[in-house]
Amino acid sequence: MIINNDSTISQDNLAFDEIDNQDLMSSIPDEDKIVSLVNKIISEFDNNSTWTKGYDSTTATKNIYGIPYNPITQTEYKGLPARRLKAAMVRHFYTDPRWITKEQFEENNFSFRDPKEEGREVIQLDYFRDTITGKRITEWQQQWERHKYGNKDYLKNHTNLDSIHKVVFNCSAIKEFEPLVIENELDVIKDKNEEIDEIIKKSDAPFYYCKTLKACYHVSSDTIKMPFPIDFDDIRIFYLTALHEIAHSTSHKDRLDRNLSVLRSSIKYGVEELRAEFSAAILGMLYGIKVSDKIIKRHSRYLNLWFHLYKLRENPLHIIEGLRGAMKIINYINKKMEMNKTNMTEDDIDRIIKNNKDLFGSLTEEQCKNGITDKRVVGPRSKKKRY
Repeated sequence: MIINNDSTISQDNLAFDEIDNQDLMSSIPDEDKIVSLVNKIISEFDNNSTWTKGYDSTTATKNIYGIPYNPITQTEYKGLPARRLKAAMVRHFYTDPRWITKEQFEENNFSFRDPKEEGREVIQLDYFRDTITGKRITEWQQQWERHKYGNKDYLKNHTNLDSIHKVVFNCSAIKEFEPLVIENELDVIKDKNEEIDEIIKKSDAPFYYCKTLKACYHVSSDTIKMPFPIDFDDIRIFYLTALHEIAHSTSHKDRLDRNLSVLRSSIKYGVEELRAEFSAAILGMLYGIKVSDKIIKRHSRYLNLWFHLYKLRENPLHIIEGLRGAMKIINYINKKMEMNKTNMTEDDIDRIIKNNKDLFGSLTEEQCKNGITDKRVVGPRSKKKRY
């Protein structure tokens, strides 16, 4: 998924009926693995299988990370304060839902695990309280009164109301609180891939994990937002999705310098998705993800979506452009990681073209070599009324 000011590309995943651990590439020589993988993906293009999401961020994360609450008073935060705290958990990578106020911190003489935490952004919560009854005013009451009085100041119309300003700290940063053990933590770390974990850690675009957002690369902020790993049906799908978004992030001007500020009607939009998905497939294989039949079909179905949307079969030069872009991304990441992985070459692309004559047979050798020369080609146009 790419998010910029003009467009959004959705990158979801395919659900598995079962987890299969076969590796179709184990018996293939290293120098032939990239070509063989791409050939297998292309061979599945005509398979019209259903394309569905491979994660659910509406249930799993809620059960594990819970609703923000105060462990001293044993009360849950609700409404706007709860939403602010959940946003803070995503922003600061907190997985602990426990929060205490600054007053509680000082009264109990608590201390931070790391002195740097004292300089961390302060989380502030605001409430309204009725000074007569002493009760807090609920969020829906505030909204109703604002609607009733228009844009006037809410407090000016209620002389018996007082505002409450609270500063809170997450308990994971406080030394006196034991680290919270997540009930399903084993599910999170099961079958972890240390090499791809290192790629994520060294990503130039920082990762932010969130319960509500889909996987996407934000062009303007140069950040990657992902669902939590536990939300994925298979940890391999989490890693492949992460690699897909990292591939998008290499478009930054300080990296491989590709322009992603394109409209959805532009065919360049689809070509960028080909680059990212081919890169994710090949990098996943190179860095230890077992390539099963269902992994092949997952890549193929996602690519097939863009094939149909932009009618890429009618101009397969765009597919070659996607492969060449993937080659640059793969080699860039391999060079950065310094793990002695196989690079993709022009010879690999030539072999892929020769092995898939049904797809590339209409192209001459010169066309395949020179690539796209007509920059005026665009994708599907939106139907708008003209007056």
